Amino acid sequence: EAQKLLLEEGIDVRVVSMPSTFLFEKQNNVYKESVLPKNVLTLAVEMGRGDAWYKYADEVMSIETFGASGPANHVIEAFKFTVADCVNKVKKMLVK
Repeated sequence: EAQKLLLEEGIDVRVVSMPSTFLFEKQNNVYKESVLPKNVLTLAVEMGRGDAWYKYADEVMSIETFGASGPANHVIEAFKFTVADCVNKVKKMLVK
């Protein structure tokens, strides 16, 4: 959803899912560069600890505290992982 909203504002972003950094690291450098080009700003979104993502991303949205219980939409809002939060983070990255 964040990708769609950003595109409506003329900001073209790509979403990459990386369920296994272990398998990603086993790939050759040409493949890794095609997935995460070094000359492209990268935001990692991780609804958990973000430590591993700093290797791949310029910015990381993560939770560095113990999680919370409750309805998903409340927890996502409380930890600032809404679509609007993602959109705003990308925009802030682009004006740096």
